[in-house]
Amino acid sequence: MWKRLKIGLMIILCFVYLPSLSAYASSDGGCSTQTAGQPMTITMQLTQWNTLKQELIEQENDLTQLKQKLQMLKSTSSEQMQLLENLQNELNATKKALQNANSSLTECQNALNESKASLQILSNQIKVLEHKQVVTRRQRDVYALVAAISLGSVIAR
Repeated sequence: MWKRLKIGLMIILCFVYLPSLSAYASSDGGCSTQTAGQPMTITMQLTQWNTLKQELIEQENDLTQLKQKLQMLKSTSSEQMQLLENLQNELNATKKALQNANSSLTECQNALNESKASLQILSNQIKVLEHKQVVTRRQRDVYALVAAISLGSVIAR
């Protein structure tokens, strides 16, 4: 592509500088000029003209393709920017949801720790009450035995 561009620039330079150079060239060199009052014409071989014309057409086609690619890249770039923006919004929403879930998890862990502490206190209270119940039952049994012995000794007398 760069080679074509260089050739195209050389062709353009030839068209620009050739008229000025043709004034210095001999008339048998393949170029001729007209007098100063008339428009200048350049004479060249048909094969050279066709080659120049073909190069110009190819360069115009390349330029058209490059313009289309640039337009496509611009549109793709804007679409990608929109997609990137949407993904950034989703990422922010996900981060926020994760932070909310993390704070909820912390709250649940605190509530669980409080529940464990309450359960431990209740377990200790149950053990104390069971011990009191056992002690009360023994005292009752002892009082019943003492009353039975006392009653038995009163009757036996």
